[in-house]
Amino acid sequence: MPTSQAGSDEVGIPNRNPLPTLSPIHILSGACVVTIPLAFKAARDNNNARYARIMRGNFAGMCVAGLLAFLPGRTLYRSLWPEDADSCQTAVPSQGPGWFG
Repeated sequence: MPTSQAGSDEVGIPNRNPLPTLSPIHILSGACVVTIPLAFKAARDNNNARYARIMRGNFAGMCVAGLLAFLPGRTLYRSLWPEDADSCQTAVPSQGPGWFG
């Protein structure tokens, strides 16, 4: 029986990161932890241009992270579009008397 690598997920999702507990999304989280207080300080100082620039950057970063989460092979992609159609659960029964039968 082969041994599992450190940081690999038990449900078969490989971890390709050298640091098993961190992923690239943590960079975005760290950036938000730093830039959101800077944006609030800019708003308090009435520096609206700086506030808007920081908030637009945060919004763009979140949009990119959200889109990248749905790349083929990622967990969210596989949860919405499984490879085999038999694994999809449907709310409507395909056979039998139906809902009100």
